[in-house]
Amino acid sequence: MPEARIVVGLGKYRIVDLDREHARLLIQSMYDDKGTEDLQEALRIIDNFKDFYDLMQKKNKDYLPLPHSYNDLLRGNTVLDKVKLYKRNGDERVILVFDRRLPIEYIEETLRRIGYTVKIEERLF
Repeated sequence: MPEARIVVGLGKYRIVDLDREHARLLIQSMYDDKGTEDLQEALRIIDNFKDFYDLMQKKNKDYLPLPHSYNDLLRGNTVLDKVKLYKRNGDERVILVFDRRLPIEYIEETLRRIGYTVKIEERLF
């Protein structure tokens, strides 16, 4: 089984770096559970990787913020804060920055469901 790392960074945001296909599997699995607007937009971004990657390069942006409905914000149902698309050695990769109120156990459980072993790492960067 491949290993995924959940990095808990400054501000207690949870960060996961996956290849495009597995990032889509993770987000789709979460969307099936929660059905929030931010997850729907993340799926759209990942499905149109080339277009959004080119846009990020053109506008010199590191991350794409995701829209959140007021209902999701008030209920604490937001899942993703922002997404970063990048390429490494020709591979399309996605960094997912999860909302800090989302239980880390939920991210861990969902990663395991799609076939990963999980390592949690705290960083102060």
